[in-house]
Amino acid sequence: MYFPMKKNADCMTSLGMPPLTEVWEAIQSIPFTTAALGGEINVDTLYGTVRCKVPAGSQSGSKLRLKNKGIVSMKNPHSYGDEYVILQIDVPKNLSEREKALLKELQEIRNKKTA
Repeated sequence: MYFPMKKNADCMTSLGMPPLTEVWEAIQSIPFTTAALGGEINVDTLYGTVRCKVPAGSQSGSKLRLKNKGIVSMKNPHSYGDEYVILQIDVPKNLSEREKALLKELQEIRNKKTA
């Protein structure tokens, strides 16, 4: 997982004042197979690890909302904002011959669908 987590730039003032919202973002790398097929991943939050579902067909940059896993509200210490996990698809650099063959077969199937 890529940390630093960051606040949305539009939620900060230019004077370095505290954030105006409790929304928190983190970038999470996931295998391309999980992005295509869907599945579950472990996500590190400010308050520990949670399991979350990745919908099939997820794209890089997709956001998953983790309700009440963000920063404590400045207005109400019993209220928590949301954390958003931004998915980053991890494409393997080194494929075995079998993996290449399977991907080529998938490519042929996909090409036939569009033809």
